[in-house]
Amino acid sequence: MIKHITVNNKNIEIVEDNINSKYYIYNYFNNRTIIGNKEVVDHLVENSHLSIESPLYNFVEHKKKINILDFSLLKFKMPYSYIAKVGQYTKLTNMNVLVLISLILSALFIFLNLDFYKFDFKEIKANIIYYVIVCYLTQLFILMLHEISHYYYYYEFFQPKYSVFGITFRYFSLFLFFTSVPFIDLMDKKNKEKLILAGIKTQIFIMGIFSIYGLLFGYNTYFQLIYCLNFLSIAFNLLPFFKLDGYWYASSILRSNNYMIYFFDMLKRRKQFNFVVFIMGIINILMIFLLIIYSFLSLCNLFIK
Repeated sequence: MIKHITVNNKNIEIVEDNINSKYYIYNYFNNRTIIGNKEVVDHLVENSHLSIESPLYNFVEHKKKINILDFSLLKFKMPYSYIAKVGQYTKLTNMNVLVLISLILSALFIFLNLDFYKFDFKEIKANIIYYVIVCYLTQLFILMLHEISHYYYYYEFFQPKYSVFGITFRYFSLFLFFTSVPFIDLMDKKNKEKLILAGIKTQIFIMGIFSIYGLLFGYNTYFQLIYCLNFLSIAFNLLPFFKLDGYWYASSILRSNNYMIYFFDMLKRRKQFNFVVFIMGIINILMIFLLIIYSFLSLCNLFIK
C-alpha cells in the first residue's frame, strides 16, 4: 500500500486515498505530512534531487516549525524488523477477553486490599533515590510497550519500512512518548480505534498481571508505586484531552480526524455547528490552560522554597 521513494537522500512514503483522489506524503526526515494530488506525487517521483526552486523543496529539506505547545525533544527511526518480533505480544495483550479478565482481577485485587493506596512515606523518603530509579525504569519499559502496541496495528495495515518513536514536551508540563503514524486517517473507523486503544489495552493487561502477583504474593512499597503509576497512566491516557489516546478516540467517535481542528473551523464557520464538539473544545482549552498554570505555579513554588 505504501510507495517508497528517495528525494534528496530523504526517505519519503506515499499512500493514495482512493476515495478522495488524494495522496498522503510523509517525510521521515522532518516528520512532516502533506496531502497532494497526482501532479505533486509525479513531481517527487520524477525528481530524485530537488533544487531550491522546487515548490516541494521546503517540504523535503526544512524541518517542521516548532510548536511551543508541543515539540519533540528526541526522535529516532529504526527499521521495522527490529521491533516486528517484539510487537507480536500485542496479539495477546489486546485480546478483549484477556483485557476484561485483567480489569476484573484488578478490581478484585483493589477490593481485597482497600488500604493499598496508603503509602509508607517514611520508607519512601529514606530510600527516595532507589524508588525513583526503579519506578522511572519500570514506567519507561511499560510505556515503550504501550507505543509498540500502537505501531503493531499500524504496521499490519500499512507495512512501512521504518518506525519512528520519540519524546515530546507538551503544554510546558508533559513529557510524553509518541509514535509517528502519519497515515492513520486513511484507516477505517474500526481499525483506527483498534490502533488508538492498543497501548491502553496493553497497560490494562500488565495491570492484570500485577494484580495476580499481588493476590498471590502480597505487595511492598515498590509494588504499590509501580502499580499506582501504571493505573494513573491508564486513567490519564483515557482523558479525551491533551492529545492523548482518549483525545484521538473521542475524535474518532465524533467522526473527526481531530476534534479541535473541527472546533476552530466551526468557530470560523467553515464547519457545521456541533454542540458536543463545542463543549469538548471549550473544556479542552480550559484543561490545557489550567495545566499550564498549575505547572508554572509548581515550578515557582519549587524555586521559592
